[in-house]
Amino acid sequence: MQQHNEVFAAAYQMAALREADMQALAAALEPLRAALKESGDALAARAALDTAVGANSDAEAEDVLLRLRADFSVWQKRHWVAEMEETLRRSPGEAWPLFLHHYAEAMYYWRTQLMWWWAETAAGKTPENNKLWFEDKTAVLGRFCENGRLAEHGRWPEAYPFLRELAEDQTLTPKLRAQLRTVCGSIQMHYNTLPDARKDLEEAEKLFPALPYLPVCRADLERVAGNLPASREILEKHIAEYPKDPEAYISMGRSFLEENNLEEAGRWYDKAIEADPGNSSAYRNKIALVGKDQETFQQNKTKIAGLRKLADRADPESMLSNLLEEGYAYQAGGDFAAAARCFEEALDADPERLEPMLALGYLHQQQKQTDQAVKWYEKVLHLAPGAVDGYWNLAAVSAEAGQFPEAAAWYEKALPHCPMFTRTLLVKAGEMYISAGEFEKAKNSCLQSLRLDPDFDYALNTLHDLSDKLRDKGYAEKTGMEPALEVLRAIRDIKGESYEGSYHNRVGNVYYYFADYEPAAAHYRNATAADARLAVYHDNLAGALDKISDASASMEALAEALQAAQNAARLEPANTGYRQLVGRLEQKLISLQHFGVLPDERSANIYAVRVRFREELYPWFVKDNNLAPELLQKIENLREKYKNAFGIVLPGIRFSTDWNIVEGANFVIDLDGIPMQQGWLTFDAASSESTLDTLMGLIEQNLLYNLADFIHYDSPEISARFIGKSANYASGFFQLIRMLLKQKVSVAQTDKIHEIYEAGQREGKTIQAIAQNVRCHPDMLASLPVNTAIQQSFQHMTEEQEQGVLASVGRSVAGQLLWQIHPSDPTFFAVLEYLPKTEFVPGGEAHFVTTRYPQVATLLNDLQPGTFFSRAEILNLTEAEKSAIPAKTNA
Repeated sequence: MQQHNEVFAAAYQMAALREADMQALAAALEPLRAALKESGDALAARAALDTAVGANSDAEAEDVLLRLRADFSVWQKRHWVAEMEETLRRSPGEAWPLFLHHYAEAMYYWRTQLMWWWAETAAGKTPENNKLWFEDKTAVLGRFCENGRLAEHGRWPEAYPFLRELAEDQTLTPKLRAQLRTVCGSIQMHYNTLPDARKDLEEAEKLFPALPYLPVCRADLERVAGNLPASREILEKHIAEYPKDPEAYISMGRSFLEENNLEEAGRWYDKAIEADPGNSSAYRNKIALVGKDQETFQQNKTKIAGLRKLADRADPESMLSNLLEEGYAYQAGGDFAAAARCFEEALDADPERLEPMLALGYLHQQQKQTDQAVKWYEKVLHLAPGAVDGYWNLAAVSAEAGQFPEAAAWYEKALPHCPMFTRTLLVKAGEMYISAGEFEKAKNSCLQSLRLDPDFDYALNTLHDLSDKLRDKGYAEKTGMEPALEVLRAIRDIKGESYEGSYHNRVGNVYYYFADYEPAAAHYRNATAADARLAVYHDNLAGALDKISDASASMEALAEALQAAQNAARLEPANTGYRQLVGRLEQKLISLQHFGVLPDERSANIYAVRVRFREELYPWFVKDNNLAPELLQKIENLREKYKNAFGIVLPGIRFSTDWNIVEGANFVIDLDGIPMQQGWLTFDAASSESTLDTLMGLIEQNLLYNLADFIHYDSPEISARFIGKSANYASGFFQLIRMLLKQKVSVAQTDKIHEIYEAGQREGKTIQAIAQNVRCHPDMLASLPVNTAIQQSFQHMTEEQEQGVLASVGRSVAGQLLWQIHPSDPTFFAVLEYLPKTEFVPGGEAHFVTTRYPQVATLLNDLQPGTFFSRAEILNLTEAEKSAIPAKTNA
């Protein structure tokens, strides 16, 4: 190690002559020199020198450190050569393991230039060594040289098979083999083949669980897979243990960049630089950050060149990568001329490097300069027939032009040259054939990929998409479902038992799509039998059985559907759709049990309330593609008012444009698709609020007249009271609730109403008589409109007036109380003043009367306007009737 001391001594001498801060220099260099002396790890020392250069703030020491780093690199090469020659002389059997160790060690530290140089040196092709070290390994050394060059030029897919093979070499230490597997995993991540990446990282962990770089790789994998919280959790634990690891901070920054949180990403990149100012990757990531959006680019584009210089200073070996990153940032920001200059400069620096050519090609492609782009991609393939990116980009150019068969051909041309991507290229070709409508070729290509790897999800998912397209085509063209089913059967033949559940589920989906529900249900049953853990299988079974029950009113099918839906909800309790299906099927089953028919045949209609309007009203009803907030609030207020007044929940009110409205009107109010009200609304800025109030008043009026029709037998207000009861019992209670609502009686006290109903049922009373009991019950009287104080005043009837009302009461044949009063009857005339002066509207202004006798209150309630007739109709007398009325008295 004498020579390395001489290198450091020369640096100190130079620093002294330049009057640099010797104390600060020694503080940076002496720990490094001591670590090198103890471990002999020259690559770790070289990395520490990068950090020292990046952290240096003493201008006088800058040239000293740069010179020291350059001299150290020369010394390191000489040291490795001398070490190898001594080993060959002393113990030839140890020479090859030493070569392998240094080659893999260079990869561990991402020193690809050194890795390439070391292979060339072993072959006797460098100034440091001109003789072949291993005469019996000429061909093998050729592979090491070739793959070192591929690694240096960033052609990782081509180097991948060799690196995988090298990671299997038992001659290497487990740590170095683990590092090689993480490199393999990173390559797979970059090309989005995540299952393979995961396998590589799992193998790395088996080899050397304590490898510091491994947690960062696992975090990167989770990030690429879209699991950002999991990625950050891994990184937080790793940073707590290794707070000086810049790669962890860079990975954390990238996770925030995925969310377009540029500020937070930049903060983590700064942390990486703080942890290791000699890490060029941190500067490159900051450069990339500048091009992420136009605002950031315009504000920071002048900083790009400075960041690139810092990256060059931190690691001169990364200069070409830094230059390319600078070009990518300009390209992302839209400065294509500046980007082109960077890419051309990079190409001039290394004419055999593919990345600048690919970058120039894509730059032309982005600007729709297709011919120029194609020339660059073809040049890439001429230099490197194994470069998958060349084929990939030529396929993309063809696809952009709508030439899908040509795009498929480019993917297929890559197959002999890019074995790492055989599975993916076959699927990509299949996708192009799907786009071209050549479904048979697509099927064959994707099935070939799946045969190579039955667990390849990309092939499986594309085949599923193909099956869906064939299903849709068969349905639309009335050619049947067989082509779609053929694809699924072919998948099943390849994947075997592991695909059984998915196979039956997807076959069931095809039958369901063709409305053939019996075989659909049979396949869904097979799917649940194959894998009962998947909620979607149970949900699909429930859906098919639900359709069967609709057609046949089958209690058995409906009960099975409910059980399947409950299974789905149990497996995924957070899924609201599953829970809602359970509720709906329970209500259907109740209907079938009680009434022998399904709800659609049995229930009163639930009116869908809709306002149709002409286009000119759109700006007043809709804001920012949503219902105007002020209108939405009025609707919610109305629904809340009716809930409080009557104890029922009204459906939402839907608004939609419609040109088909009669002349002279610009809006229509529909209930259950039936036009109930039409008219003309005039809006302007000053009257907008009052015009909306007019519309809401009309909606409210129509809702009030049809109040009972918003309740049906399985409404939650009533259904729970007759579960397990007879059909007659359920029907009677349902009709009672509707009768009360027709009479404008609140059903909020449903438990009390049910109690009175049960008592009336036991006594054999009619529904009309029970309704009378409800209205006359002391607990219910306060909720009757005639006895409710809304906003105005009370009036009180005298005892004589009430007696007069009671004297007018008769009984019908059915036995219910009736107030048979003619408008000319003095009794009616005497109580006329006590009727409300306005139409009854919950919350509206009116005069109300209180009575002592429950029957009087009930009968007055029957006379409330809006029930069966309005006050105007009561007072709209004929001339003969008017002449028959005696003079008004002060009763």
